[in-house]
Amino acid sequence: MSFPAGARLSVARAPWTTDENPYQLAVYAALAAHGIDLVGTADLSEEWPTDPAPDVLHIQWRLDRLARRAPQGEDPATWVCDRLDQVRRTGTTLAWTVHEPGALLDPADPYRSSVERHLLTHAAVALVHDEPTARLVTALARPLRTRELPVAPPP
Repeated sequence: MSFPAGARLSVARAPWTTDENPYQLAVYAALAAHGIDLVGTADLSEEWPTDPAPDVLHIQWRLDRLARRAPQGEDPATWVCDRLDQVRRTGTTLAWTVHEPGALLDPADPYRSSVERHLLTHAAVALVHDEPTARLVTALARPLRTRELPVAPPP
């Protein structure tokens, strides 16, 4: 994938986890050569996204961390889904890396399954690590572009 000469695509990650994950760093380093720049990490909040909003918000693992800035007394899943809708209204595209597919939409975790259902409905692309997960996500979601990124140690 590449863009016209000089074109760049800005990507923010959420939730913020670490800048020391070798797999994520290798992925973003490889993407930079194709015009995709990691512009930072983000915690969902009432103030985020800032101006200018990134082109893409890449939702990663640890969906529970998306709610860490939710106000006391507010339902965390509703708050997160509202924030994701706010991000989309800025023109930012949602991309989601699906982790732990065996627990996808687990009714025992109503927060996580609500956020996952929202992402299955509103993410423009899902990134998965294997073919069985790609089939599962495709079966659960509306038409959604799914891309397989096999897990491999960074160079």
